[in-house]
Amino acid sequence: MKNLIHLPKKIVLMLALFVMASIAYGQNEVFKVLASKGDVKLKATQKKLWGGSSLKQTDEIVIGNDSYLGLIHSSGRTVELKQPGVYKVSELASKATSAGSSTTSKYVSYVTDEITKADRRDINQNHRKYMAMTGAVERANPSANLIFFVHEPSAKPQDLKVFGDKITLHLYKNPIAEFNPSNKTYVVRVLDMKNKVIMEQQANANEAGEALVEIDFSKFAKHGSVFIIEPSVKEAKVKDRELYTITLVREGEEYERVKKAIAELQDNTALSKIVEASIFEQEGFYLDALTSYEKAIAMQPDVDAFKVAYEDFLIRNRMKLFKDKDEYGKPALRPYQINPDVKDEDLMKPEAKNDSNPNTEKKENKKKQK
Repeated sequence: MKNLIHLPKKIVLMLALFVMASIAYGQNEVFKVLASKGDVKLKATQKKLWGGSSLKQTDEIVIGNDSYLGLIHSSGRTVELKQPGVYKVSELASKATSAGSSTTSKYVSYVTDEITKADRRDINQNHRKYMAMTGAVERANPSANLIFFVHEPSAKPQDLKVFGDKITLHLYKNPIAEFNPSNKTYVVRVLDMKNKVIMEQQANANEAGEALVEIDFSKFAKHGSVFIIEPSVKEAKVKDRELYTITLVREGEEYERVKKAIAELQDNTALSKIVEASIFEQEGFYLDALTSYEKAIAMQPDVDAFKVAYEDFLIRNRMKLFKDKDEYGKPALRPYQINPDVKDEDLMKPEAKNDSNPNTEKKENKKKQK
């Protein structure tokens, strides 16, 4: 303050205006678009809205028939627009602000970055984003089946922590298994720490050899907080014992932090499930994250951005494996990884490439000036 006194009034005034302009600019963006489908645009400019688009307080949004728009407020609150009509951003913002969400907002940056990139990507080209990774072998001994949450190579049974009562297991055919997935039946057993089977559930594999099984741990409260999951294939002649240890987290600082963030989401929408999945992933609750992604896709099956983000999640956390050989030439599994040589711009939908986002416009203007 003392230094400012000695500055000319003109400079002080300019500094004050600069600060005010900076504050106004920071407050200019009210919502960020996370995901879109169909005819969604700004009323004033008729500009198509994509993941990453910013919305100001004075904007109005037009939603067409059979369309979808997912927004996230700076507080972390999500808003889904599915009914056709015109929406004022100011009205949407007042509801989001009044709800408040200080804890969830800490996780917003990560989910915003991931899902907005996914929204512009062509799902039919998404496979190019991945590549086979020549790293450590996941398993030297092939088993009849796997679960998607294989995220760390280990010879020991895998330990996983779980936040929610209900989780979804995504079972799929082992790439090096010899059986045909058609008409096969998966069997999932839940055992307590005394090795006693307390639940057994079956699920028929689809043509791709995949199946979903939901487990409700609230039914097993009297058996403690640590369980063993044993998946197998009913028709397999040799019964594997592919074991996973599940620990239910129900107390402590970590639990309270995640509980508060999830509670602040409040609404039960597909977009809130995507944010929920991101919170779980950042906190290491991988199985809960997987479950949230599955629920989001089931709620909005036509929004490709959710499917693309889910695939990235699986690859990012080493949950999808491919057939390979170990150093002895025996069948083995390795995880896929994201291919650094394939840029997101190369995978964008044709119409998304023509989007006039501010960064693109700046680059194009510079080229024209040259």
